Amino acid sequence: MGRRRNLLKDLIARGKETGYLTYEEINRYLPEDYSSGKELDNLLLTLEDLGIKILDKEEKIITVPVGTVPSEMEEEGQTEFEELAASSLQMYLSEMGKIPLLIREEEVQIAKNIKENEKKLRLLVLESPTTMREIRNWEVLIQGKEMTPKELMPRGRKSWTQLWRMRQKVKQAVRLISLSEKHIQKIRQQLKNKNLPEKMRKEILCKI
Repeated sequence: MGRRRNLLKDLIARGKETGYLTYEEINRYLPEDYSSGKELDNLLLTLEDLGIKILDKEEKIITVPVGTVPSEMEEEGQTEFEELAASSLQMYLSEMGKIPLLIREEEVQIAKNIKENEKKLRLLVLESPTTMREIRNWEVLIQGKEMTPKELMPRGRKSWTQLWRMRQKVKQAVRLISLSEKHIQKIRQQLKNKNLPEKMRKEILCKI
């Protein structure tokens, strides 16, 4: 534990001295039991918080450490800060190491749950009357040249063909919405009939 703490302390001290560290230096200073990916991520974040740049060994140094006026008080304060940072980092990493990592099956299940909930969210959005009105409004804005099809597409350059296809998609969506609304209105009229048999009423409701 003490050796590991000293290695981390030396690494931080070197980074404070030069203003930067390379990945090669970090790997050289890391303890042998420092194998967790989360531990390394937390270390990199800590170094960044301390103002220490992380560079690839091929990169040139483009930042110059801010100069300080040397004094015994400043050196003592810097040493205490480095010791506190190393101690806090060691304690944090020690606690993080107690948390078990997800196994492959758990990761797959979480990914599936995210996909399923994204689908549910899309359906909820599409079921909203506000969404239907907004899509209709898109066509009006595009026709009036107050909006371009590009505004409805992901960022990036678009060809004329891609813009034309998006315009057609909006028109098609509006037509489908209009047909669906007419169909729903027709069903509502049928359901208003008080003499409608219960069996037929259920069949109609199933079509909605």
